[in-house]
Amino acid sequence: MTNPINESGQTMETKLRDYLIQNKIPHKYQKSGQKEIDFIIEQPDGKVYADCTNQNVGGSVEEKIPHKIRKYFRQYKFPKVFIIRGDIKISAEVLITCDEDAKKYEYEYVICSFDEFVSRLDSTYNSNSLGI
Repeated sequence: MTNPINESGQTMETKLRDYLIQNKIPHKYQKSGQKEIDFIIEQPDGKVYADCTNQNVGGSVEEKIPHKIRKYFRQYKFPKVFIIRGDIKISAEVLITCDEDAKKYEYEYVICSFDEFVSRLDSTYNSNSLGI
């Protein structure tokens, strides 16, 4: 029996990976199930770290986001990370926790939809400034 939440996240990972390949954007992709961030994307001004959390129904997946961000921060020491979400907006309590961690550990995080993330990548390559 497969987990529909895992399948949903993998679908978003596949969609992003296909987009990056189609647009010839250099990246490193970590297959699902590994203990690494999903994508490290090469940009003109540096690396972009992104992880897919495609939650399309309510549940506890969003409560794991602060832990996920902190774990990846310890591993990669990124200045900024993108969490690409599904249709469900992230609750205020989870965002407060993310804000507290970002302030304490001095990094930025962005939680956005797939379309918002791709739009930021497109403007980066079209205008040659990060903007993300």
